[in-house]
Amino acid sequence: MQKTLKALWEGSQFAKENLSFRETAALILEKYSLERDTLLLGKEIPQEISEKIISDMKRAVSGEPLGYILGKVPFYKEEYLVGEGVLIPRCDSEVLVEEAIKRIPEGTRFLDICTGSGCLGISVLKSRPDLTAALLDISPFSERWAKANIEYHGVSDRCTFEHFDLMKEVPPKASAIIMNPPYITTEEMNTLPENVKKEPSLALFGGDDGLDFYRRIKSLELKDTLLIFEIGAGQGEALKTLFHGGEIIKDLSNNNRVFIHTNQP
Repeated sequence: MQKTLKALWEGSQFAKENLSFRETAALILEKYSLERDTLLLGKEIPQEISEKIISDMKRAVSGEPLGYILGKVPFYKEEYLVGEGVLIPRCDSEVLVEEAIKRIPEGTRFLDICTGSGCLGISVLKSRPDLTAALLDISPFSERWAKANIEYHGVSDRCTFEHFDLMKEVPPKASAIIMNPPYITTEEMNTLPENVKKEPSLALFGGDDGLDFYRRIKSLELKDTLLIFEIGAGQGEALKTLFHGGEIIKDLSNNNRVFIHTNQP
């Protein structure tokens, strides 16, 4: 079986751009509750499991995002269920979670707009039992996975999912809005890695300059609302200009990652 998997792997574009064969195989083995070194140790694998592992490796080699293949990914202090149609959580977004946990007023309700899998809002709730939240998104895929994660993490008593189109609707009143909107520019969309292109463009493309969703929030002139947004590395100054001020938080790679602003009367 190991020879079969390596034959699939050798020369693949995935092998050149992503995790090593051993790392990827280990993660897929763990999906089926097998030890990471099962292949190296030559342990027997039941035929039906072996076929599933080979199928998953074929999906990986084809460039399908590994998060979709595994069905869940680690994020912040938890893990989140994911699948086709939602953006796979990235560790860079954990900076937004940290800031939201520190800054959202005690005992209030916040919104997580463009929620995707729900990882941002749910992570905040898990660390802040005094808060409630609504997860908002236009995508039916988001509805499926966010609702699944609400149940998976046991926060259904404090959290709801609402179908919501930011470009056409006004968000309900809340003390804070957290948001990781689509912010990839037209130029950047053309240079994304092939596996990222297999994630939904609805969750990636933010207009020619990547700022469409931020402009929409600004146009609503929300009062007394704490805004905490994930941003692209080169968008900090544009956001400060758009909102006439604000604070930029950097990620662990020292890139601009989070924009914070309070709209006051």
